[in-house]
Amino acid sequence: MNVCIKFVRHIPTPEVMLFRAGVQLLLSLPIILQHKLNVLGNNTKLLIARGVTGTLALFCYIYTLQNMPLASAMTLYYLAPIMTAILARYIYKEHFSPIQWLFFILSFAGIVMVKGFDTRISLFEFCVGIAGALISGLSYNFVRQLGKTERPIITVLYFPLVTFPIVLCVCLYGYWLTPTWIDLLWMLSIGITTQVGQVFLTLSYQYEEANKVVIFSYVGIIYASGLGYLIFHETYPFWSVIGMCMVLCGVLMSALIKRKFTFSRKIF
Repeated sequence: MNVCIKFVRHIPTPEVMLFRAGVQLLLSLPIILQHKLNVLGNNTKLLIARGVTGTLALFCYIYTLQNMPLASAMTLYYLAPIMTAILARYIYKEHFSPIQWLFFILSFAGIVMVKGFDTRISLFEFCVGIAGALISGLSYNFVRQLGKTERPIITVLYFPLVTFPIVLCVCLYGYWLTPTWIDLLWMLSIGITTQVGQVFLTLSYQYEEANKVVIFSYVGIIYASGLGYLIFHETYPFWSVIGMCMVLCGVLMSALIKRKFTFSRKIF
């Protein structure tokens, strides 16, 4: 999905979001109709809140992908699982070891290094990425709460259901560039890959604690670095690479400590 977005970096961000949401709706609605599910869901207010926060986070993420190197944009976005874990600590009283805060700080220090040593990243783009990660953390906590009342496909559907009318209004206001056939192909691909990824991501956050999902989410940085180099010929300053490694190490160690801490609590 991220690679597809990079290929349409000349298209306005709301327009990319419009096609992404439209394809997701087309893929989700037949499943809901086939199984005769309640489209409104059981907790409409929380579903809408998940949709609104998801829309804001998505705008930030696509914007950074279009304007920053692929791996750098994804590194900023991958603060989202940490934000999710921290917010879950206060929203759902999920427990984690105090030493995890050290690893969270290590990850944030790594993010600062990514920005500080890569002159291609402006302060504004950096702040947009951080804001997107924070909002994503809130959105994923809504997803976790919705797991108690909603089927995963309903939670997935509400994301584009809320996003589509919002970005449609923005596009009608003036943020529109008529796409070529190649652009249409890439944007359809964005929607398809998003739908597949979103279903599995929603399942993971609904059936497992947020801290335990983190370890798998961060593998994407490795994918991004490789694909950015192979497809877009993107290279990174040495210290930016070190910063990315610090983010990975901080999250991985936090996840391992979380597993050990949870196991100890169950025993004692």
